[in-house]
Amino acid sequence: MNRGVDSRRLATEIAKEWRDSGTESDVVEWVRHLPRSEWQERFDATVAELRNLVSILRPQSDETLLPFLSGESIAVPIQEIEEGTIEPGKRAEVLRPSEEWAPIEIMQSDESVGTVEGSHTQDVLAILQMGMRLSTELDVENGSPILRLTPLEPEQSVG
Repeated sequence: MNRGVDSRRLATEIAKEWRDSGTESDVVEWVRHLPRSEWQERFDATVAELRNLVSILRPQSDETLLPFLSGESIAVPIQEIEEGTIEPGKRAEVLRPSEEWAPIEIMQSDESVGTVEGSHTQDVLAILQMGMRLSTELDVENGSPILRLTPLEPEQSVG
């Protein structure tokens, strides 16, 4: 786990936690799929270490940002708060986190129904910070809940 991690202590702690988890995925994928909100406590990481970890574990933006900027819809996996709470095909509201390491909250009908966590958080934040008009709705793909983000032309209405 030392690839690009500036802190040897952090790399060692991550490797230890990964071994203890008994997962079959590789260490990088394991960390990518952990909620970012757990990283600081779980790895006893400083803010600088967390920033470094985000920068090296972030998936290639080409997978998310480039299709979106080209006008395509993108699907981002979400963690459903409680199974069966999302209403597929209905509009969703995406709330920017109030704290740096908090997950992105997804609301539907004024209720919190899920979060964007892990490897897609930075790309979704980048899209939100662009200030582009976009449509956001929840759906289910292959049995898993997703947030679909669709860029809108200026004359299109949010749906």
